[in-house]
Amino acid sequence: MNVFREIRAIRACVSLVENAGLLSDLNESVNLPYNYVAQARGLPYLEYWNLYKRNFWFHIKLSDDGLILFEETTFRYIMSPISIPTIGDFINYELGSDWDSFTEEEQNSYIQSQNFKNSYESFIETTSDYKSFTPIRLDQHPHQRKAITHPAHHLHIGYENESRIPVKRVLTPLAFTAFILSTFYPDGWKKLHIDGHINEESICELKSKLSMIGHIDQCYWDTTWEENRLYLV
Repeated sequence: MNVFREIRAIRACVSLVENAGLLSDLNESVNLPYNYVAQARGLPYLEYWNLYKRNFWFHIKLSDDGLILFEETTFRYIMSPISIPTIGDFINYELGSDWDSFTEEEQNSYIQSQNFKNSYESFIETTSDYKSFTPIRLDQHPHQRKAITHPAHHLHIGYENESRIPVKRVLTPLAFTAFILSTFYPDGWKKLHIDGHINEESICELKSKLSMIGHIDQCYWDTTWEENRLYLV
């Protein structure tokens, strides 16, 4: 599998995540080794997530250390299995109500200081904990379609299972990113609405531009095996 290389499309996804207040890091030039799938196969989920994070196999790292990676025909959301305390959690623990007595300039100066960075990193190391996880993988592999068992385009929910939920449209990286934010990050999704970055009209426009799989080739979306079962539009 090859990495998705359309920089403008990737930057649109980064912008959406950043406007949602959820961007931690980005990597426009992902380099995947030829055997990266084999390296990850069969690993416990924590090791799987660490492998992608450690090797920078992601385009977007979210504020909770969740990862988004775009390959040419596969998009991945690798949810963080670790609950990481926020900066607000640390400030509340460290300073409590005293924080409100700081001026805005003093607050910004403190957050940008090396002392804060060191203390916050130490706080993360001592208070982070494991949490449940629900990774998502979108496979858009028409050539692998098999009637009944393997839809041309489908969504895997969870890890190391055989879930394949049919998807009727061809998703772009931006559509996939919007799906992840709206599903798993309701506060960030709400912020996008409040700040005017998205609205009902723009969401409908984004969706209307996604091609129907059956319009590309009817053999990829069968009226019996796909249309008559539950699927994602």
